[in-house]
Amino acid sequence: MYKGYKIKPLIFAGRADTMSILFPLLQSDIIDEVLVGVNTTNPTDLDFIHNYIKSHPKFTAIPISSTIIGTLGAYQYMFSLMTDDNTIYIKLDDDIISLSEKFMETLIEFRVSNPRYLCVYPFIVNNPLCNYLAGYFKSDFSNASDHLYYTWKDPIYAMKLLASYAKQKLHIPKFTYECTSKDTYYRSELPYRFGASINAICFFGTDCKQMKWYDDMGKFGDEPYLMYNVFQLYGEHRPNVIYANPYCVHYAFYSQRDVLNMLHILDMYRGV
Repeated sequence: MYKGYKIKPLIFAGRADTMSILFPLLQSDIIDEVLVGVNTTNPTDLDFIHNYIKSHPKFTAIPISSTIIGTLGAYQYMFSLMTDDNTIYIKLDDDIISLSEKFMETLIEFRVSNPRYLCVYPFIVNNPLCNYLAGYFKSDFSNASDHLYYTWKDPIYAMKLLASYAKQKLHIPKFTYECTSKDTYYRSELPYRFGASINAICFFGTDCKQMKWYDDMGKFGDEPYLMYNVFQLYGEHRPNVIYANPYCVHYAFYSQRDVLNMLHILDMYRGV
């Protein structure tokens, strides 16, 4: 609980190799409950989830119908449940593998103090827009579009980022970056979707209650809906924002994971 709000991280689970790193990081005293959407049929992953929850009372499994596991319907269903008043949700990918010190406290304090923002992001290592705004490998590319695309697609850039962070050789910038409907999808200098991916995102349950998850998310998909189409509902007075004081590390997009697994990058993050 924080200043009258219940605090509930939300994990769309998931893969045991990265959940085994993420779950122990979620130990903040302000966390009331960790919601684990069981969006997998893999026996190894299921065993990890259920065994972990048995011994950690703050963790709660949310079953998802087998008919929608692995589909957009699973995300629609999970988001449609995140509607409690006086509750702040922090949606985290199951492959977030590092959190900055006092991550929850810093993110939630900003969230509570800045209710005009619809969605609040921390800084995310290995997120295309964050990579670009931080200037990571900027000299390797001639334009913003290539930078954003290849740092999403290419596992070698992800490897460089993750290895540099693990060795404490990666600068984490401090900034606040707002985004409205005018610059969400395409801008002359940043021709890419805001955030590029919802690896980590913080929102009020009261806002989530007003979302048309089944109607609108079904039309656009989860990322476009949250990053662009929500402005059709809220207008210009509710921008999204990256607040780059708290930060986290995202392991891999599907375009990167196989190579990173072969390089044993996750071993750098175990026990850290």
